[in-house]
Amino acid sequence: MKITYVLPDPNFASAKGKGGRVSHALGVINGIEKNNIDIQVLGEKNISRFYDGKNIRYIEGISGGYLINTLIYAYKCLTISSTNDSDAVLIRKSVGTLLLGILTFNFRLIKSPKNLFWEVNGYTFENYNTNIFGAALYNLSVLAHKILLRKSQGIYVVSDALKEKISSGIFSINPEKIIVIPNGGPSWKGFKKEEKKASKLIFFGVLQSYNDFSCVIEAFKLLKEKCSNVELHFCGYGKEEGFIEEESRMDKDIYFWGSKVFDDLYNEGIATKKSIGLIPLKEIGTSKILSPIKMFEYIALGMPIIISNAAKLPNDIDMKGLNFTYEAGNNIDLARVIEEVLENNSMWENIESKSKTLVNENNWTNRMEEMIKFINIKSVSN
Repeated sequence: MKITYVLPDPNFASAKGKGGRVSHALGVINGIEKNNIDIQVLGEKNISRFYDGKNIRYIEGISGGYLINTLIYAYKCLTISSTNDSDAVLIRKSVGTLLLGILTFNFRLIKSPKNLFWEVNGYTFENYNTNIFGAALYNLSVLAHKILLRKSQGIYVVSDALKEKISSGIFSINPEKIIVIPNGGPSWKGFKKEEKKASKLIFFGVLQSYNDFSCVIEAFKLLKEKCSNVELHFCGYGKEEGFIEEESRMDKDIYFWGSKVFDDLYNEGIATKKSIGLIPLKEIGTSKILSPIKMFEYIALGMPIIISNAAKLPNDIDMKGLNFTYEAGNNIDLARVIEEVLENNSMWENIESKSKTLVNENNWTNRMEEMIKFINIKSVSN
């Protein structure tokens, strides 16, 4: 069996850090490879910063405006994927593929690949519907979604909420055509044994406004009134860098490490014994459809996680008592939960064995085994 995995965005891995979408793509690629399946990746050259596999074909974009470059790049990816010899083609949804959907598969300018599958990780285009131009883009996106999703053999999403979105309302895609596979995580690494005496609260990821960093910092200040031996660490990049950096200058117990990859947290001793991973999502629409990769990255470093109740975690994943929730935006509640977790001695005594079991059950190899079975079933039935 051979699968072609298409990443049709000319800027997919161009940010200075890895980010969730690249981590997800690498998880898919490595998970398929570890199931002994032949995979070809179509993507832009910056992916080589994170993936050194031989089975990748780099697609060149063009110089010029973002929209034109995106359209031409996606057109190249779709043309190549429609003419190769793969048993299945898995295409990640992007701006380019949505806009091309109307002109390509609908009017047969590009032949639809045999056994076409779509990967849909987000549902943010509805936010465009704010003015006349935005409303037009919204309607175009809806139409493109319908065309692309209905012409596929199957659709891969990361959450039950996302499945519900595209199987009802304006899309009404047959739910039997959709498989929910939550994001997986890396292998267990653990934490540095030569730990500092301080307990650590760690945020690792993109520093964007959908995370409530003000709530985290205010909760940390409340916590320090009761717990003197605690530190707050931020590892990441993004629009909120300036705010985080300023806070770290004003408080000696707040650390800003800049852009880091997962391995850095272990190798550089940032993650130590009695560290807690934070996922402070705001109460916004996209929070409900996410499947946070950092959840299992934290646990692979021997950390329990504290996540806001804005997120909806999969019901069928046994978190082994290592996840704790607080009311989104409520710094008092977050401070209370952190204090309770720090004082949960029975959990800390079993953190190593439980975190090992949890990441072994939820790795990308297992996740993509489900995907491969789904592709086989849908390919035969169609």
